[in-house]
Amino acid sequence: MKTTISINLGHTFVAIEAEIIEVLGITVGIHKSINASGWTASHVGTGIAFCSRRKNRVECIERVTDLITRRGTNKVNEQIEKLASTPAPATNTLKHHRPVVKPKAVKANISAIVEAVHNTVPLTEREQAAVVAALNSRTGQLKAKSPSAFGTPDEQLACAAWQGLQPNGYKIGTLSCICLRGEARELFDKLAKVRWPAALDKDKAALVAIGAW
Repeated sequence: MKTTISINLGHTFVAIEAEIIEVLGITVGIHKSINASGWTASHVGTGIAFCSRRKNRVECIERVTDLITRRGTNKVNEQIEKLASTPAPATNTLKHHRPVVKPKAVKANISAIVEAVHNTVPLTEREQAAVVAALNSRTGQLKAKSPSAFGTPDEQLACAAWQGLQPNGYKIGTLSCICLRGEARELFDKLAKVRWPAALDKDKAALVAIGAW
């Protein structure tokens, strides 16, 4: 059975939806942990937590059942009385806690970014692949570190893309740029002629946003 119970947070009480179970005569509410991930088992009546941050509902029930069984009903009730300085207020007098649902991170449209670069500076398919390798697939910004200028031909080309697209001059590696040869040098020279938007670099974008750049 699900209902709303009062939870003791130490400095205040909140109301939360919980599943009610009986463990050796003690009424327990199983609910999502507050301000933390996982599940919590709380005493119905005082709002004191028996256990918290359990991986899932089943583990939470197993943990509180084991705890009460090992300590015994009388001892658990005695401990609850000692810890509970005041009974839990009625739920209709409390603020109802609703778990914060984190929005799913939206992956960047890498294809659109590569297309925008290609429309600015015509690129071969291999060069476009190098741009993809230089970008963070989640944010669409340049990776935190440049690919190696001394690695495989593909890594060197990705390094050229990273260095050439880098809008943050403080991050451009002079040695890496000097060492670029052949197709990697050609790609770098093409990209470096353009002033790319600050949004491509995480740190510069953050500084621009607060007016510090």
